[in-house]
Amino acid sequence: MIKKIYLVFFVLIIFNSYSYSQMEISTGVYTGGGIISANSPGQTAFTSSVFVDAYLNPEDYLSARLSFIFATDFNSLIPESRNQYYPFIKGLSLKGVYTYYFTTNIFMEQGLGGLLLNDRIYIDRNNWDFGVIFSLLGGVDLRKEEYNGFKIGIGTEYGMTFMNYSIQYFSIHFQGQYVF
Repeated sequence: MIKKIYLVFFVLIIFNSYSYSQMEISTGVYTGGGIISANSPGQTAFTSSVFVDAYLNPEDYLSARLSFIFATDFNSLIPESRNQYYPFIKGLSLKGVYTYYFTTNIFMEQGLGGLLLNDRIYIDRNNWDFGVIFSLLGGVDLRKEEYNGFKIGIGTEYGMTFMNYSIQYFSIHFQGQYVF
């Protein structure tokens, strides 16, 4: 009897997943400026990220976003800089992103999730730490009622870790995203 109940639950789960088999995937990048620190004074930084979103149900406004984050000292972008070492942080994040549409093409994204950062602020440091990430973005959906297309926006992101050197970064950025 119990095996039949498990079989019924299994079949219901399988049929439920097939009813939403049209998973929406998008990918994007952001670039901007911000601040990085790790038990040190904040340094102005160039911030960038590459990410992939997955909406399990196209009707939902909640997606899972996996992103690679990189932030380095602004001086690393200057061609004539003679520094031997430029502080940077890099990491991965997995967050839930809720998208709220004000009109058919104006939207706001809010994100919250987990973060894994690598501290390379000083030349002799190389430690990884876990933390949280928060994000907020306002943007324009350029798809014009089509399924595929571009979304752009301006946003902010804050990430912080809890142990070791308390790695933190803050970013104000421009984001571009393509929905498949």
